[in-house]
Amino acid sequence: MAAHGGFVLSFHKTLKSTKTTSLFTIESGENNRLFSVETNKSKESNTLFNN
Repeated sequence: MAAHGGFVLSFHKTLKSTKTTSLFTIESGENNRLFSVETNKSKESNTLFNN
């Protein structure tokens, strides 16, 4: 799961450094937030499963 975190982090950096329209940034931000929630859910599932 650590690899996922690094990917999201670098993706955020790419978005910040790229000049995009406000609409695209808002859409991407919402998608990233939803992706993070899903990732956290799978982390919890993996932790429970591994224990």
